[in-house]
Amino acid sequence: MVTGSRDEMSWEAETAARFEEGERVDVVIFLEVSGDAGVDAGDDAGVDAGDAGDDAGDDAGDADAADARSDVAVCDEEPCRLLTPQCGCADGEGCNLFPGDEAPRCTPAGTLPEGADCVSTSDCVAGTACTQLGCTRWCLEREDCISRSGAACIALEGEFGFCTTGCVLGGDDCPADKTCSAANTNDAGEYVTHCVSFGALTEGETCGMGDRCAPQHGCYPTGVGGAVCFRHCVTDGDCSSGRCGIVPLVGGGVGGICLM
Repeated sequence: MVTGSRDEMSWEAETAARFEEGERVDVVIFLEVSGDAGVDAGDDAGVDAGDAGDDAGDDAGDADAADARSDVAVCDEEPCRLLTPQCGCADGEGCNLFPGDEAPRCTPAGTLPEGADCVSTSDCVAGTACTQLGCTRWCLEREDCISRSGAACIALEGEFGFCTTGCVLGGDDCPADKTCSAANTNDAGEYVTHCVSFGALTEGETCGMGDRCAPQHGCYPTGVGGAVCFRHCVTDGDCSSGRCGIVPLVGGGVGGICLM
């Protein structure tokens, strides 16, 4: 279901070419899960004890399985529910769907909240998966996402998608280690936004391929090839020169970039 590979290309640069032509953006993301941690240890530990008492081990295993099942919330979806609130998995697990899987499955969950940078899905809280956008929530439609300006359900190749966090261009509603960025997302010209990691490049500097713009800036195409950092704005007064090009955001609200 989830396609793509992890690379150094930024959210802004990856969408830049399509942003330029006003094309709907279906973000290519990656989904990672940690390996079967502790399997080898489990295989090695207790081998002698297992040989010495198979019956006792079987009884204990049955009891542990029963205890685990008792922790699983009653769920009307099999084997588990992807959308929030999730169900069908034990405490400390989340329901996820990985490339090549025909159905969702329960995997270890972490503590990182929605929107946080991650390395593996096991880093993220239940209900979210590790993608190129960080820990992102599963969705079928926008109503499954946080209710805020710019939040949207980004389409994937299968039935499910992932939510953007939503934010206001030129605003201050992202965490301290993030800045707001946008890409064109629908035929109505409404923009989807997401809080992304930032760098040090400022207005007019060339960006892309991991070269990120400073806070309150985004990496967008110039219209003549390549991309540069534009300052975000809400009014003309936010721009050192030129004017603020305002665009509507998905779900209401506005934001823009300073036109140089």
